[in-house]
Amino acid sequence: MKTIYSILIIVSFYSSLQAQTITLNNATSQGWAGGMCCATGTNYQISLIVDSPDKKFKLDTLWIGRQFFVMNQNDGYTVVTNQTEGKTAYTINVGISSNHYREEHIDLKKEITPIVKAPTYSGEACLVYHSNKMRKQFEIKEFKELPYLAYP
Repeated sequence: MKTIYSILIIVSFYSSLQAQTITLNNATSQGWAGGMCCATGTNYQISLIVDSPDKKFKLDTLWIGRQFFVMNQNDGYTVVTNQTEGKTAYTINVGISSNHYREEHIDLKKEITPIVKAPTYSGEACLVYHSNKMRKQFEIKEFKELPYLAYP
């Protein structure tokens, strides 16, 4: 019986060593204005490295404030991956924009209900992911703000 418990302890210790680690390389935001009348927005870029020996790492959603992006769709954002030496580098580019002229002249009073529940986090953004069939989250404390862009 002691042998079985010893094996279980060793297996759980080994499994904890095999867990993925996420390293944030860079998180930037850049406000902009221009283009068509009254358009403004902010572009975000998040660069991270995931060391996931279990190969069961999957991005779920990215939350920035109350705005979310589902990572298995391609709806105005990009996710670029690069795999080397058992690590995967992710670069996530998303943008949030608005057109004040359009919002003033079109009835946008419909309440939009998110399709997923927002996670609780205290930073500026939260990346929800799955690892070994468990839902987890990685918080981004703050974005480095790049110079504002004013387009003609």
